[in-house]
Amino acid sequence: MKRRSAIALIVVVVLVLATALMLRWAMRPQTLGPQVLGMTGRALGLEISARDFDYRLRGTPQLVARGVSARVPGARAPLLEAERVFVSVPWSTLRSRGAELTVQRIEVDAPRLALQPFMAWWSQRPPGDGRLPTLSDGLLIEGGEVDGGSWRLRDVRVDMPRFARDARVRGAVSGSWLAASFEVPFHLQVTMTRPAMGAGVGIAGWAGAHAQGWRLDNRLVASTRLEDGAQGASGVRLQRLRLSSASRVESDGPAQEFALGLAADGAYADGSLVLAPAALALRGRDLVPDLHGRGRLALGATLAFDIAGAIEQWPARWPELPAPIGDSDEPLPFRAAYAGATDLSDPLRLELSRNHARFEGKLRVPAVTVWSGALETGSPLPPLEGHLVVPRIDIAGASFHGVEITFDDDNGGRVDP
Repeated sequence: MKRRSAIALIVVVVLVLATALMLRWAMRPQTLGPQVLGMTGRALGLEISARDFDYRLRGTPQLVARGVSARVPGARAPLLEAERVFVSVPWSTLRSRGAELTVQRIEVDAPRLALQPFMAWWSQRPPGDGRLPTLSDGLLIEGGEVDGGSWRLRDVRVDMPRFARDARVRGAVSGSWLAASFEVPFHLQVTMTRPAMGAGVGIAGWAGAHAQGWRLDNRLVASTRLEDGAQGASGVRLQRLRLSSASRVESDGPAQEFALGLAADGAYADGSLVLAPAALALRGRDLVPDLHGRGRLALGATLAFDIAGAIEQWPARWPELPAPIGDSDEPLPFRAAYAGATDLSDPLRLELSRNHARFEGKLRVPAVTVWSGALETGSPLPPLEGHLVVPRIDIAGASFHGVEITFDDDNGGRVDP
C-alpha cells in the first residue's frame, strides 16, 4: 500500500472512531436527557432539571427522567416537581433542535404543582404563544397533587388523548379537592375549544362533597369562557359560567334529591374563586324547597355567600306556619348569608319575611340536617336562634296581636305577645 493511501485510510478510521465516540457521548442518558429538558425548558421559559435519566433510541426515541424539577429562572422554589416523566419524541423534533416542537407522548407520575407560582408564570406567557408542544399521542398524569395554599388537590389523574395549540382539547380529570375537613371528590370529562385564554370550556361528570354528618352527590354539566384576569393579577376570569346538576344529599335521615341551576360571572385569583353576580334556582321535593335567588359566592380557604331571593312555596313537610301567615300562597322572601368553614359548620344567618311578619336569626347546617332526618319523631321546631315579629297569630280560635317570638337553640321558643 502506498504511503499516501495508508495515511488517508488512517484519517478515515480516526474520523469514524471520533464520530462514533462523539455519538456515544451525545447519546448517553446524562447528556441526551439535559439536552431534551433544556430544549423543552427554553420553549416554555422554565429551568427544568432531573436527578437521573434513561432512554431508548429504537423506533421513536423515548426518554425517562426521574426526580424532575421545573422552576421559573431565578426562582428559589420550583413550581412543579415529579417522581417520573416519560417523553417520547420523534426524530424530526430532535433534528430540528426544538424548532419543530412535536412530542409523541408524555407521562407524568406523582407531580406536585405549586399553583400560585404556576399562575404567575402562566400570566406572563405571551398572548397567542405558539411554543406549546403538540402531543400526538397525548398526556397521562397520575397521582398528582396541587398546592393551592389554603386548599389542595390530591390523587389527580389527567388523561388527554391528544393536544395541539390550535385544536380542540378533550380529556378526563379526576381527583379530590380538600380544605380543612371538607372534601370534594370528582370525576369529570373536560373539553376546551383551544388551550388558550378566550377559549370555551365544557365540563360534564360527577362531583361529590362530604363533611362530618352529611354527603352530597352531583351529576353536573357546566360551561364557561376563560379570559385574562385583571391587569397585574395572576388569575383568570370566568365569563358566562353556567352550571346545572342533579343532586342527592344524604345524612342520618332519608336522602333528599334536588336540581340546581347556576348562572354567574366569576374570577379565580390568589387561591380563591369568586362568583359575582350569581343567580341560582333550586327545584326540590319533600324537605327541599323550590327557590330562586341572586347574590355572591366566594370559595377558598373559607366559604362565604350572600344570597337574597324567594322560597316559591312553603314545603308541606316543614313545620306548619300559624294563620294568617300560613294561609298565604305568595313566595316567601329570604336572605341567607354565611362566612366560615367550607363544611358549613359555622352559623348561617337567615332572614325571612311575609306580610309584615319578619324573622331574623341564625342556624348551623349540620344541626338542621340531623333535625330534618328525625322530623317524624323529634321536635317540630328546627334548631335555630332568632327573633320573629308577627303582627297577628291565630291559635286555637284566639288571635294574638303584636307577637314576638324568641327562638333559642337549647330552650325552644319564648313567646312575648
